[in-house]
Amino acid sequence: MRTLTYMTAVALLSLVFSGCAEGGPTPSYPFSFNAYADGQPLQGVQIIAAGDPLGTTDETGNLMVTLTGPEGAAVPLTVRCPDGYRSPAGQRPLRLQRFTALVAGTEENAISRQIDCPPSERNAAVVVRASGFADLPVTIRGREVVRTDASGVAHFSTPLAPNGQLRLIIDTSSRPELRPQNPESTIRMPDRDEIFMIDQVLELAEEPRRRRRRSRPASGPALPTRI
Repeated sequence: MRTLTYMTAVALLSLVFSGCAEGGPTPSYPFSFNAYADGQPLQGVQIIAAGDPLGTTDETGNLMVTLTGPEGAAVPLTVRCPDGYRSPAGQRPLRLQRFTALVAGTEENAISRQIDCPPSERNAAVVVRASGFADLPVTIRGREVVRTDASGVAHFSTPLAPNGQLRLIIDTSSRPELRPQNPESTIRMPDRDEIFMIDQVLELAEEPRRRRRRSRPASGPALPTRI
């Protein structure tokens, strides 16, 4: 547990020194920070109070600190999540406030603050079904990522930022008889891991029908004209 004296503002400094001059001890306030990523404890989250680093969360996602200063003071709070996670913005200030223990003689409970650090990217699992047609490339931004198997199915996974879009194409250029040609699909990523199913209907183009030529009767000898 780390102890930090909040003395960045001149007004608060005067309050702290006046309290010390009167001979009274400076009040202390225990705080507990609990960091999570999708509900799982997250290590390495840095907690900063009034521009002064307090420490980082441990493997259980917890950091215990004690602040000292005049009661009622508001301490600006900043949270920095580790790489691969999004830091929350607009944190409420820490309020230095004492609470009476529910049971006489017991220590004052720490004020708890939960910190959420969602991942910067989510995992998109994509399953493509191409009406049973095998060996068709599936491309993203012109790059082949997978091909349909003997049953006409392909699957792959890729990281994608929340609210990001992914456009994929089933490349049918090797099968010009298929319709439609090179069909496209677009997926939009939510702020969670997701499975996407793409059922693309492909059909064989009908061969143009040949027009049957009407047969003409064979020409015979000219018949005499009756008078």
